[in-house]
Formats: sequence, C-alpha cells, structure tokens
Amino acid sequence: QRKLGTMAARRASNARGKSKDLSLAQRSEIREAFDLFDTECTGAIDVKEFRVAMRALGFDVPKEDVKALSDKIATTGKDGRICITFDSFTDAMAERILG
Repeated sequence: QRKLGTMAARRASNARGKSKDLSLAQRSEIREAFDLFDTECTGAIDVKEFRVAMRALGFDVPKEDVKALSDKIATTGKDGRICITFDSFTDAMAERILG
C-alpha cells in the first residue's frame, strides 16, 4: 500500500516528467503491453502481472528487482486488490527506457 508523502510526490512528479520524453512509438508499446493484462479495462493490472508485462516490453528483470519496484509503485484498488495503474506503469517503464 502506498501513501504519497511530499518526497514520494516529488519522485513521482520527476518520473512523470521522464514519461513525457517517450516517443509516440514507445508510448504505444507501453500501452499495448499494459492492455494485454488489463483485460477488464480498469486502468490497472494486478501486481502479479507486472513482471510479465515488463517482459512483454523486452525487460528481463530479476524477480527481486520487480518486487522492489512494484512495492514502490503499487496501490490498493477500490476492491482491495494490489495493483499498478497505467500511469505508474508508464512512469516505471520510462525510467527503464530513458535511464
């Protein structure tokens, strides 16, 4: 569960700044990978699908690294499910793509 404090808000803002630097093709690829797992069109994927979605984009990330990243960006949905929103996913992928 994530609560957005001042420092976290600043980091999230910086990550969103990077996602704006993605090309249209990169944004499209990220959307396509995310949509593969957002089968109910809720705008969020289950945290368990995060690693597979990253692999769909060509990232072979160790399980421990995926867990650490998902712990930072995952939120609890209205239904109590731990999930990753499209915006959080895009920001995290922008960090990986753009460095």
